[in-house]
Amino acid sequence: MDTATHTPNAGGWLARLQADPRRRQIAVAVALSLLIFALLLGGYLMLRPNYIVLFRGLKPLDAAAVVKELEKEKIPYRYDEAANAILVPEGESKATRIKLGSADLRLQDVVGLELFKDSDLGLTEFAQKVNYQRALQGEVARTLMSLEEVDMARVHLTLPESSIFRRDQVKPKASVTIFPKSSAPLGEDSIRGIQKLVAASVPGMAPGDVIVLDQRGAAATADEIGDVSDPKFALKQAIERSYEKKISEQLARVLRETGATVSVNAEINFDQVQTTRETGIAPPAEAAPRALPPLPVVAGASAAPGAADPLPPLPASSAAAAPAAPVRTNRVLEQIVSAPGTVRRLSVAIVLEREQPAEVVEKVQAVVAASAGIDGKRGDVVSIVVRDPALPVAAAATPVAALPALAAPRAQPVSAATANATAFAAKDVALLGAAGVLLLVGGVAWRALRRREPAARRLSEHEREEFAARLKRLLQEQGDAHVRP
Repeated sequence: MDTATHTPNAGGWLARLQADPRRRQIAVAVALSLLIFALLLGGYLMLRPNYIVLFRGLKPLDAAAVVKELEKEKIPYRYDEAANAILVPEGESKATRIKLGSADLRLQDVVGLELFKDSDLGLTEFAQKVNYQRALQGEVARTLMSLEEVDMARVHLTLPESSIFRRDQVKPKASVTIFPKSSAPLGEDSIRGIQKLVAASVPGMAPGDVIVLDQRGAAATADEIGDVSDPKFALKQAIERSYEKKISEQLARVLRETGATVSVNAEINFDQVQTTRETGIAPPAEAAPRALPPLPVVAGASAAPGAADPLPPLPASSAAAAPAAPVRTNRVLEQIVSAPGTVRRLSVAIVLEREQPAEVVEKVQAVVAASAGIDGKRGDVVSIVVRDPALPVAAAATPVAALPALAAPRAQPVSAATANATAFAAKDVALLGAAGVLLLVGGVAWRALRRREPAARRLSEHEREEFAARLKRLLQEQGDAHVRP
């Protein structure tokens, strides 16, 4: 009905438009204007440049310096007040970065070694030290901001004054604030890398003297992730990781689809022991002592005039024999120096994802003992447990010395857990059986009691007629009582 109503109006409007040339011209002009506007709008939307971020998070002074340089180079830009960002056309972003990099912009937040480009020779020594510290902080911050995960970085250095008259020199320290691109916290590897980078940039600084903060102000120092500057800790961690990797590779082949977690704790002996042994070796028994040769006698020698007569010669006896030479003893001096870094004790913990048969557990025990070089005399400990909250038994560590031979060690914790689980299953079965027996006995007793109850006696024909007549008289008496006035 609506279509029939509007069709004559539309036909009348077209008829009036065709009849009036002026209206027809106005309609054509409006249609052309709308078409031209649509074409222009579409062309603008299609051809307008796409702006991307050139700088973000700039301070007002830094943003003013960048905008001044963009206007000088006649590069179109936009400023986003919400994000404090400067946007440029996507096709000109790379060229703009190169131009701004060669323009020697001195931003307030990041200042590098360009401070010394046009330095004044009349600066004092204190001013030179301050400029050097600022330049070093800026260069380190620029290096950190070039990393993929870092969006912005702030570096503060504490450089103590060095003097030859001081016995105890103060070490330099650094604090670094990192603003990552994502909201995820920094990982341990990233923190260690930042600490090593900053420590290598400052003379005399150790990685443990660098404190790293994230965007939330949480400190990730060496106390939390380990002192990376301590060689003893690094050696201990390297040994533990090596054992964990070796054991994990072997368990992956034994367990296959079933996973396992391996943790190794190594006690390292860092004492350097020097042992000196001196051993004397006696000469062989058959070796005869060697006699000294006799002194030669000078022939024709006479005493001087007026001198006393020479002593008479000794008689040829055993006493006249030449004295025996002293016996020589051989001596061996041995020095043994034990290098620091030997393993004193190993503790291996393995958590299985699912319960395994006894033979598989024995294989795991043997593989762990052989891979890690477990020594029972040294006090090494291996603990194998199953990560199953249903098991009520908490497995304890089993000393390797108490285990059988190395080729076929037994897994005490897992076998105990399996035995306890079997005992609990047998107990449940016994309880269920007892409950079934009780139910059966109760049912039999109930049926017996029910059978003992007296059965209802059936009425005879005469008793039924007498009972019906009695009921009829009672009903008639009740009806007469209601009818009486």
